[in-house]
Amino acid sequence: MTVQIFLHDGMSFTADIADYNAADLAQKMNDPKIMMIAVGNVIVNKQAIKLIAPVQQQ
Repeated sequence: MTVQIFLHDGMSFTADIADYNAADLAQKMNDPKIMMIAVGNVIVNKQAIKLIAPVQQQ
């Protein structure tokens, strides 16, 4: 699945996640011990993420 990641600074990018699971990703985002998370093939500081949303396939 392809997702689009929007950051607080206005930047956005897409990443491919083979086994996308929103609940698992939310759990990682809410873990205070984790600073960086892997979203597909991109590593991001979780504090910079504003929104992660699936891209609609046509």
